[in-house]
Amino acid sequence: DAKESLEQTVEERTKDISHLEEKFRTLFEQSLDTIMLLKAETGSPPTISDINPEGCRSLGYAREELIGKSLAEINTDDNREKIPERIQRVESGDPVRFKSTHIKKNGKTFPLEVVAKKIVIGEQPYYLAVERDISERKLREQEMILNEERLEELVAERTDKLQKTIKLMVGREIRMADLKNEIKQLQKQRDEAAEKSTNPTKL
Repeated sequence: DAKESLEQTVEERTKDISHLEEKFRTLFEQSLDTIMLLKAETGSPPTISDINPEGCRSLGYAREELIGKSLAEINTDDNREKIPERIQRVESGDPVRFKSTHIKKNGKTFPLEVVAKKIVIGEQPYYLAVERDISERKLREQEMILNEERLEELVAERTDKLQKTIKLMVGREIRMADLKNEIKQLQKQRDEAAEKSTNPTKL
């Protein structure tokens, strides 16, 4: 009975593990984000141990071309320099979030947001990285900045025109006031002249 119970437990655990592996593989294969398993290398950048279809698509490589490739090869120069510091942060065991830029097979670059964590499979350390292409977000941010700059230019232009209009209106009002005063003076002089003509003896 004890043997049968142990065998049943082992069988159940095996099924559980198999089910979890199937769920992970489904997530790995169907994810809209790049999922990359990186093998830790002593004294050099990690190498790609596995990558999902979305990662292959975003980089423009076949999976076979990426397996074994150094992480440095798909990073821009400025991001290659940051790899040791980022690996050091990931080694702490906590998930680490940062932004990077990858190079496609055709030489084009694209920005991405990365969350990476150290894991151990067997006795081999790996880094699990989930990456999201943020090209569209960057484009929207740039469009927002351009729109803000255009709006500021438009406001400045409208403000300048409004100030000129106000100055022009104020100038006209001043000239109108001066003109009214001149008319009043002329009317007064006319009235005085008319009074003298009708009453010549009045001093």
